[in-house]
Amino acid sequence: SLLLQDDVGGLQVQNGQGEWIDAPPIDGTIIVNLGEMLQLVTSGYFLATPHRVLNVERRHDDGGRFSMPFFWNPRLDFCVNRIELPNSLVWERPRPSAGSIGCTNSHA
Repeated sequence: SLLLQDDVGGLQVQNGQGEWIDAPPIDGTIIVNLGEMLQLVTSGYFLATPHRVLNVERRHDDGGRFSMPFFWNPRLDFCVNRIELPNSLVWERPRPSAGSIGCTNSHA
């Protein structure tokens, strides 16, 4: 997902220990959250980003937060093929075991 940042904030990401960490807002920037589809096709080289947004109070009265999410999933009968990654890519963590990378039921 692509998130256009403002000065309000509220975005949190989950770290490897399961803790929710505030992502400080930087006005005018775009945050890229990688999703489960990219995690699947790269066999776990890129990981989906667990994230959430808290409803924080604005510092000034300009009408509040406006968000318009768009979620996309392929058809349930669609076969997603993994892409072959170059052997030159360096893994920063142990490679996942075969068959351990999957998706949640975000479409359920």
